[in-house]
Amino acid sequence: MSVRISTMKTTVAMILPVEVIYHILCFLGAQDIVRLRTVSKQFRNFTYAPTIWRTLYKNTHVPRPPGPFSSQPVHFLEHALIKSERLARLWTTQPMRYLSIVQVRVQPMPMSCPRIIDGKWLISCESSERFVVYDLDSETVPPFRQVLWVCDRQIYRWDLQSATSIEGPVLCIMVTNIDEDPCKLLKFRVNRDSGHLYHSLSLDVPTNHPTRPYFLNGGHGPFLLIDDEQVLLIFDVESQIFYEFPAFSSSLPVNKLPHSISDPLSYYGITVLTNTHIIYLHSVSCNVVPSSHSTLVQVFTLPPAACPVRSGTNVLRLSHEGIVHDVLLHDVNLIRNSVTNPKTGVTNIRLLMNRQDRHLSCMDLTLPKHSPTGINAVLPITINMHDILKLEDALYGDHNRSLMTNWACCFQCSDDGHARGFWLGYKRHVSRDSAMNDSVVRFTIDASQDKCTGVLGRLTRIHSGQIDCPLMMSYEVDTMRGKFCYTNRDFVPLPKERGEIVVVDFE
Repeated sequence: MSVRISTMKTTVAMILPVEVIYHILCFLGAQDIVRLRTVSKQFRNFTYAPTIWRTLYKNTHVPRPPGPFSSQPVHFLEHALIKSERLARLWTTQPMRYLSIVQVRVQPMPMSCPRIIDGKWLISCESSERFVVYDLDSETVPPFRQVLWVCDRQIYRWDLQSATSIEGPVLCIMVTNIDEDPCKLLKFRVNRDSGHLYHSLSLDVPTNHPTRPYFLNGGHGPFLLIDDEQVLLIFDVESQIFYEFPAFSSSLPVNKLPHSISDPLSYYGITVLTNTHIIYLHSVSCNVVPSSHSTLVQVFTLPPAACPVRSGTNVLRLSHEGIVHDVLLHDVNLIRNSVTNPKTGVTNIRLLMNRQDRHLSCMDLTLPKHSPTGINAVLPITINMHDILKLEDALYGDHNRSLMTNWACCFQCSDDGHARGFWLGYKRHVSRDSAMNDSVVRFTIDASQDKCTGVLGRLTRIHSGQIDCPLMMSYEVDTMRGKFCYTNRDFVPLPKERGEIVVVDFE
């Protein structure tokens, strides 16, 4: 919406109560509100009001990081919305282009690719002993740097993810030291006054295999998944309690279960975290003629508060389950967080299925209200599915289609179901990490309505310009705020190995 206000209208507007002006401004877009700062001094003062930006952030229809929270300053909300609105206007109609590049020289080289959290924080592990964070919203060059944590022993392995509590974003880092001590989970929060991260908690992770490979998975809720390939743990960042899954069981008739299901970790499974439930999808294929594919969907909740904690962990409670026949899942992610009807208590959760990195579909889960007193009752799930987008629709008739053999899908979404992403194609005999000059198909998805809808862009080339990343080790992408980063190494003898962290702003 374009905003044009004459001097007379400005005078009339100044007569209105402040609350009315705030209410009117909340119907504008973020870019329109910023343009009002040139109208008059009075309007300029209005456009910095936290009430306006928090209301706009809550009600807007573009992908954005979780919020608004009291720990998020107005300039963060403003920058996030303005950039997301610009991306929304160009995402599926224009080729991807790079706007700016920030290079951070580091020595020694980081252990692995840094991570971008909410498009604001760039976290890296440097010198195998300390974690540092760069504030990408700072106006300094290089970005403001803060030491998060210093370990007294060398770091053997680490992973990090963010979660969301009622107070705001929570950053968790899982660390294993070289001497095989118990894994540590470091928890960081945002200081409301300074906006910087601070360490709030350290916990030993209740696992008997600290050297086993593991990874963290987070999301837009209070839960973190800790997966070491044999044991799955859930960590609640609000209660600070670890949970494990119960022994596998199902209330469904045996003839309705997928073949050979006996242990939830003995076959292909996917865990999805929401702000209310933990979902585990068991997907198996039966190699018979005709072949069959089935997926068992089980939903877990936290046990009643009265349940005791044993051996450092508590046990999740199975609350709902259902089964989908003739569907083998390849990749599943949350695309719209839990929405609970305040009258009926029915909860709807929407998942995005990515089949073979080429076909996106929606899976709707409807969970009837579960009574806290019915501890052993397992209720049925209503499962509905429909297609959204197919990559082939963008490749049809293009000669590049025959040149591409692999596609990687990347997307991010907000709690209310607004998603933005792309398919990145790379050629034969070329690794995924060397593909930044290859082809891309961008898409958007609106999962906020009764049915998911998507918009698919054209197949375009990525022209890197001044980005030179033939030695790029790995990369991290943020589609909400249009950023990606990668690490670049210099060929120098160890231990003097050095390199740079490159952060690219794109649209």
